[in-house]
Amino acid sequence: MLNDSQSEADPFIRAVELTHTRVVNLQIRCRILFIILIASPVFAINRLEIDENLDATNLSDIVEYYEDSTGLLTYQQIMALPAEAWTPNIHSSISFGFTNSTYWFRFQIKSDAPYKVEPVITVANPRFDTINLYNLIEGEVTQYIKTGSKVPFDEKPVKHRYQLLPLKLGPAFTSTIYIQARTSDAFQLPIELWPADDFRHHDQTRLLMQGIFLGIWAVTVLSNLVLAIAFRRNSIRGYNGFVALIFFFGLFQLSMHGVGGGEFWTSWPSLQDVTTIYSIGFAVISGCWCVISYLDLRNTSRIGLLILLAISGNAALYMFSYLFVPFRHIIYLLHILIVTTTISSLVIMSLYFMQGHRLNITHWISWFLVGITVLSMALARLAWIPDYPLWSYSATVLFVCMMLITTISAILLITRQRTGTLEDVLSYEKRARQDQMLLNQRLERNFRNKDQDLSHALSKLSETRQTLVEISTSDSVTGIKNRHFFDDIYNIEWKRACRQGYPICLMMIDIDHFKKINDKYGQSVGDICLRDVADAIKRSLRRPSDIVARFGGEEFVVVLPYLTEENGCILGERIRTEIESLITITAGHMIQLTISIGVATTLPTNDVDPDTLLQAADKALYRAKEEGRNCVCLATAN
Repeated sequence: MLNDSQSEADPFIRAVELTHTRVVNLQIRCRILFIILIASPVFAINRLEIDENLDATNLSDIVEYYEDSTGLLTYQQIMALPAEAWTPNIHSSISFGFTNSTYWFRFQIKSDAPYKVEPVITVANPRFDTINLYNLIEGEVTQYIKTGSKVPFDEKPVKHRYQLLPLKLGPAFTSTIYIQARTSDAFQLPIELWPADDFRHHDQTRLLMQGIFLGIWAVTVLSNLVLAIAFRRNSIRGYNGFVALIFFFGLFQLSMHGVGGGEFWTSWPSLQDVTTIYSIGFAVISGCWCVISYLDLRNTSRIGLLILLAISGNAALYMFSYLFVPFRHIIYLLHILIVTTTISSLVIMSLYFMQGHRLNITHWISWFLVGITVLSMALARLAWIPDYPLWSYSATVLFVCMMLITTISAILLITRQRTGTLEDVLSYEKRARQDQMLLNQRLERNFRNKDQDLSHALSKLSETRQTLVEISTSDSVTGIKNRHFFDDIYNIEWKRACRQGYPICLMMIDIDHFKKINDKYGQSVGDICLRDVADAIKRSLRRPSDIVARFGGEEFVVVLPYLTEENGCILGERIRTEIESLITITAGHMIQLTISIGVATTLPTNDVDPDTLLQAADKALYRAKEEGRNCVCLATAN
């Protein structure tokens, strides 16, 4: 009976088990589907769909990035990264501060246009060292672009002060874009997609605004410099520091926006780094100097004075350290110093104002607003706060306003000082006449008393000058004339020969194997040999017009006016024989020297370059060395 009941119950049990299995499978499939739906946005690459009506688009909203801390990954390795390795950019701008890493960015562009579209990706930052773009269609690289400030200007895909990446998108294709970027400056990547024509119009407007800023800045700097030099008044405190500040801060603004950047900065990229470092450093020093003088901190706040002097010292130290430390480290420290300087100056000025000291409210407001925007710009470049274009534009606009306000105030103050009252002018003229009379009397007495002293001093000065001329034209090793004297006297002798029509003979003399003597016996023995050779050449020259000088190293040059080729060779052979018979004995060594001589003669004219004769003698010397040395060779300059 038991077996019968079990057999009847088996179909029911199997049905329950089958139902349970199907429910479990359905639950598993639902979970898998849910996971796929949730995870699909992570694994998909952000896509931008465009058509023929393309507008300017900020790509910062759709890009994903990957930080390559080694800077060695290739685009094949980047493509093989898992999707979860990429981080979506959640801000409206891309800013990573000062970093040594290389960053990769990726996104997709789907073109629905019926024809080819060629937009341009713009990076409105001239300070990026390298930017590489890979345009992939169906996993194959169809376009590669390389640009950056380290790329020569002529090799850029688009010759522009900014980094421009022109794309080539086929009709109804989806392109995957990978961008590799690296910079030694602050990593701020303002990346946008533009139609080429629209960007040109936009760039012309931007150039116009930058040109206006450049013009205002240049005029303000020059006018304030003239005012500072022409009208020095103690009541205009901090004015000289203000002139220096607007010059260096404006120079930094110009370099950061790439004004004049194009071919100039790209041809000398190191010059752009130098300009940035030293414009920031001197702007910090000038700002501290301006605040110290304007608030008279030497008499009002000892602590504020010490703080700003310490900041100025750090700025000078960083600028000096740039000679030995890489750019990326110094620029980071200078931005921290900008933050410190701005906060310290604003706090000191606020406390000064709150303590009841007299302060021009217009100046204080303009300085406060400029300080806040400069502080925000520095913090954004350090990536301590979000990067907004507002910081840079506001700093430029407020800086211009501050320049104009301070300049107008200085002009009004100087005008008031120059005008004065009529009584002050008359009193000043009366005192000036009295002082002039006293000065004239004093000068007359001094002139009578010092006449003899002056004559004696002039005599001593003439003797000293003659001694200095002799020292400056003599070679310290051999005692004969040096190269500088030869250059001067040779040109004078050449012009005289052109006027009077006589020939000039020139000898180039070289000591044979002199390097071996230096290597074997030492430089001190070599100097003795040079002196002996120089003395022997001088002994061989018998006319006052003959000149011998050390040309350089072991080479000597002899200028022989009125001498023909034949007589030049005879004299050269006499000098060679004199040196050959010369034996230098020093430090227990007997050294026999030989020389090679090149002789050239010409009749100078105004149409012949003096260097022609020198080159001919040098070629003759070279031939003498080729023919075995210790000989005289002749060449003509004509």
